[in-house]
Amino acid sequence: MPNIMDYVAWRGDSLFAEVPFNEVDALIFCTLSYVRWEDFLPESGTAALESVLPDPDARADEVKLLGACARSRRFGSQTAANYVSELDLSGIKQFSAVTFLLDDGTIFIACRGTDKTLAGWKEDFHMAFSDPIPSQLRAAQYLKRTAERFGGLIRIGGHSKGGNLAVFAASYADDAVRPRLTDIYTLDGPGQSEKVFASPGYAAIRHRIRSFVPQSSLVGMLLEHPDEYEVVKSGKFSILQHDPFNWHVLGPSFVRADSLQKDSVRFERVMREWLAGADEEKRRAFVDALCDILSATDAQYVGRDFFLKALRSPQAMITAFRNVDEDTRRKVTDMIGALVTASLPKQLIQGKEKLLSWADGKEEPARDDKGVS
Repeated sequence: MPNIMDYVAWRGDSLFAEVPFNEVDALIFCTLSYVRWEDFLPESGTAALESVLPDPDARADEVKLLGACARSRRFGSQTAANYVSELDLSGIKQFSAVTFLLDDGTIFIACRGTDKTLAGWKEDFHMAFSDPIPSQLRAAQYLKRTAERFGGLIRIGGHSKGGNLAVFAASYADDAVRPRLTDIYTLDGPGQSEKVFASPGYAAIRHRIRSFVPQSSLVGMLLEHPDEYEVVKSGKFSILQHDPFNWHVLGPSFVRADSLQKDSVRFERVMREWLAGADEEKRRAFVDALCDILSATDAQYVGRDFFLKALRSPQAMITAFRNVDEDTRRKVTDMIGALVTASLPKQLIQGKEKLLSWADGKEEPARDDKGVS
């Protein structure tokens, strides 16, 4: 089934002034936000994509996409500008965005999301009790300053956390900017807080939000989110569906699926049950405990890396589990169970159940000199 690379090859000969902007274009620009633009933009801070010459042997998918876009008429004629990339580990802020100036006179602001590292997930979970988080405030500031610098109608979007940032920024846009916003794209992005949903700004732009998630969405099920999302088919398993290169496209549209898969539905249920009735203090305690437990394995990534390292050397994670109260432990167990189940091939699910049984104190792992036997 075709993906965004196939779309560039198919539609690449038509400018935006000739063939209107569509949802697949949005995914492409949002994916290009993951490019390290400091490697390509001159000191002036702007460059036509056709002038960007990435290494043809580059391994990163987003750089391969940039090369394909640079060689096409549709994307090569557009200008990248206003790139920023900021990282503050002490303040738990990771923000990056780039603006694309299109030949039809509009602009597209692409907010970068997080990757599948545990550090990235920690920032996403912090949205549950830190309202707002630093990167959300920075996104709102970026939208305001970009609108002041460039004229024209504005689209804003992002993949993963970038989608959350785009919706937040649009919700808090001032009266001079809001009328210029035509579409807000959140592509498998986490939801928002109750405060954002209740804001007058969100009510004003809600009908302009276009929300898409893959069939086995995890990131898109984080936090509270409206039910008006569309499900996209993907050719990969579970967490790999989060990767925009695995989304199915046909012509100018995503290939729709009828509903979410069971693993995603379960993760959404667990998330909603946790959020219901939990005040800020309880949410903070839960997130701290969850992050401590996930970090105890020394794994860097959510999913298979975490599971295998925890199974091979579970003692640190078990100790972290038993340092929290029983109610928090139960909720964390449910969350990790849903998270890991949705991140693993079916043949490894049995091992996941054993791991959670150890962590919950129901049984002790057998050990030999190498760890778990």
